[in-house]
Amino acid sequence: QEWYALPATHGANGFASPTPTSDGKRVYVLYGTGVAAAYELDGKRCWIKFFEKPINGWGHSASPLLADGKLILHIRTVFALDPATGNEIWKTPSPEHWGSPILAHVGKIPVVVTAHGDILRGSDGVKLADKIFPLTYCAPLNIGNRLYFIENNGKCVELPAEIVSNRAPPRLAWTTTPKAERYYASPLYHDGLIYAVMQHGHLSV
Repeated sequence: QEWYALPATHGANGFASPTPTSDGKRVYVLYGTGVAAAYELDGKRCWIKFFEKPINGWGHSASPLLADGKLILHIRTVFALDPATGNEIWKTPSPEHWGSPILAHVGKIPVVVTAHGDILRGSDGVKLADKIFPLTYCAPLNIGNRLYFIENNGKCVELPAEIVSNRAPPRLAWTTTPKAERYYASPLYHDGLIYAVMQHGHLSV
């Protein structure tokens, strides 16, 4: 079975690159092996499960996300789990990227936005839009009803007010072309400005 052989990784991106997340009751972790687990705050393990093996030759780094009462994992598939048990609620194929998924809303409906640029409804994983602007390394950024995808090229899109016929295509607001370099760190929003740092220390605002 696929879990017998460890996936490929890299010296700067090992098997513990994804950042843990917590809901205040448990801590949730995802490893570069495709294994996820949950721990109580005193360290007692609640559950541990293998989901699927990452296939990116440079290692996995997308972090787990808590959204719409579910634990979201993005490996080669986006999995939505019951945080208490690790049981699968839904899963949707979405190409593997290093950037982590984020939470946004279409109207009042929670959605998961992947680094590939897919928008998935939080309740059932239905793909409402796809490949808006695939990112290589970073996570997208959500401010209000806008999504920002910032790397060598950048795009801002506005989410619609509602889902129509299981689709929610965003509207292009603007594009930008910051300095061409590798953007390993995800962008930061503060006081009306977006900050993006590059591999060799250049900062774009």
